[in-house]
Amino acid sequence: MAHYKDLIGSELRLNTRSYRRQSAVRRGVITEIGNELDQKSLFDAAQTVVNDLGTASGNYHPQASSLPLQNISIRRIGADRAEYAAEYGVVGGSFNDQSRVTIADAGADQYPALIPWASEVASGRRWTPNEYPPFYSVSRVSYLEINVTTTLSSTASITSLVNDSSLINKVNNAAISIRGVTYPTQSLMFRAFASDYDPTSIASGVDLTYQFIMRRFSDADGNVRGWVQGGYEKVSSRPYWQPVWIPLARTADFSLLPGI
Repeated sequence: MAHYKDLIGSELRLNTRSYRRQSAVRRGVITEIGNELDQKSLFDAAQTVVNDLGTASGNYHPQASSLPLQNISIRRIGADRAEYAAEYGVVGGSFNDQSRVTIADAGADQYPALIPWASEVASGRRWTPNEYPPFYSVSRVSYLEINVTTTLSSTASITSLVNDSSLINKVNNAAISIRGVTYPTQSLMFRAFASDYDPTSIASGVDLTYQFIMRRFSDADGNVRGWVQGGYEKVSSRPYWQPVWIPLARTADFSLLPGI
């Protein structure tokens, strides 16, 4: 097949403020596609166009590299040739490198945090073996909870999607980056995911939406913490107690989530 790219009628729209407002249409002609009555050759020709228009980073516009290929329309214009229009742009943030992240207040009141003092001296009170030590003033510290939602495309199979459900209500066991933002260890709880897929081709173009809740607060020493609860445990010698941080959920490796 011979492929003639970027013919008259091709266009590019750039925006200096947002790549989401950019778009492009590349027009071309492909020849020697055959003359099959069932037009299977049009499908083959479209696949050739997709492969030929692709760049090293995938199916993106060769100059405006933030624009993914969205649609191709192709029609026969002769016995063995067809013309096409390839449309580029960002729609809904549902493509791998164009994924959208929404960060918003969880909509609930801040929760008072139990913050153990780092030491007896810091608390300003003497600790005794028979009395639980005081906590840092809960009026000065509250948990902040924020919803974090990201939508992306994946080649996940239904099996891996079902397996992902085992991570629900678990907390990240290591710092993890989601679309350029890094969340510290034990700061994210995975709450749910939604997916749209074609049951006849579930390993292609699966749209996934992941929902997390980020929790964070600062302890008495200014250290940022997440899904943990403060407390004390006994020790055999003075000061008889030591601060501990108890996980509020089991941890898991969130890098196992497809697309993360």
